Amino acid sequence: MSDNIVFLGGRSDTGKTASLRNLKNPEGVLYLNFESKKPPFASKFKEQKVTDPYTLHSVMQRMIDGEKGTEKFHTVIVDSITACMALYSTRYIGKDCQNKMQAWGEYGSFYEKWAKQQVPELKQNLIVLAHIDEYEEKATLNTYVQAVVQGKLKNIGLEADFGLVANTAVVDVETLKNFQNPLLNITEEEEIDGFKYVIQTRKTLETKDTKIRAPMGMWDKSETYIDSDVQHVLDRINQYYGK
Repeated sequence: MSDNIVFLGGRSDTGKTASLRNLKNPEGVLYLNFESKKPPFASKFKEQKVTDPYTLHSVMQRMIDGEKGTEKFHTVIVDSITACMALYSTRYIGKDCQNKMQAWGEYGSFYEKWAKQQVPELKQNLIVLAHIDEYEEKATLNTYVQAVVQGKLKNIGLEADFGLVANTAVVDVETLKNFQNPLLNITEEEEIDGFKYVIQTRKTLETKDTKIRAPMGMWDKSETYIDSDVQHVLDRINQYYGK
């Protein structure tokens, strides 16, 4: 099992996909695109536009089995798992579905096979993007923020299957000046704009209801916010595990 598994959540227009632009050796990146748009940068990734959610299972299995041609890929990107699950519900649990109870059960099984069986067997780096939103617990009226998903999966949250969860965010520059670190570089343009696109690696008081987490000691408090660059996260994983 690869240690290099990153679950990157974020609200719309906070730079989730843009954070992929500096990945090393981009020709060796397999980019599974479930979204309706292309990446917002010129990419050398091997992009596969996906219209059937079960393509996720078949591609992952080919990578796990080491089929010819898959050895050239060092990283797999799923953009996004929330769009994949939305595609599943649209395609297989639509208005013409005859047995919706069974279909929702298969929806859960589809995700479980990927997350519980295939992800642990993958040897390549895996970067999973997800849209997040705010929810409210009916019993307590407390709010929490997690990946957007339907059915029973929503009760636990997709993030529960991942040990490293970070979120993208847009944060004002004055706040970021309290978290100075080598991985956070504020440009002159960002100073003028007054805000910066970042990756948040640790919770703060204001974001305590998110699902952000990481192995103990991976990130220093000063590294709560870093540049919006997933390569920094992969490099830190390698450093943490001594690779």
